[in-house]
Amino acid sequence: MSTLEEIMNMDQSMPYDKSARGRVVFASSPETYTNATGETKQSKSVAIADDKKAVKVVSYDPTQFNKLEGKTIMLRNFIRRDGYIILTRTSRLFPTQEIEVPDSKIQEGKALVNLPAAPVVPLREALRSLPKTKTTVCGKVIQVFILLLFIGL
Repeated sequence: MSTLEEIMNMDQSMPYDKSARGRVVFASSPETYTNATGETKQSKSVAIADDKKAVKVVSYDPTQFNKLEGKTIMLRNFIRRDGYIILTRTSRLFPTQEIEVPDSKIQEGKALVNLPAAPVVPLREALRSLPKTKTTVCGKVIQVFILLLFIGL
């Protein structure tokens, strides 16, 4: 069985068939979204942790949601991508013996799933921020421009 730290340091991102174990330390409510084909789906984000690492896990299979509530679980056939684990219909979850998790890893896990609010900055600073940087701007809308683009065919 691999540790969460070993899994997150590996190069492979395709389905990982070895098992890993972690305790669910935080779970969000299921979120509803619409996929590219227009279907309405649900996902659930949780944080699992062991004694050395906390990791965000996202499940796209609603039948797994009840297994992701405050238990120690063993995972199989999951995908590791961009610093988190993805669970699909082919992923397997099993309850297993409870493990002890340090408070620091519990707090780290909560922060992974429940991201802190973006800082409030002036508009001028927000416009100069790096791409994909989360910011919050407060103010009053004083004018709205509507740009219409007509393409002649």
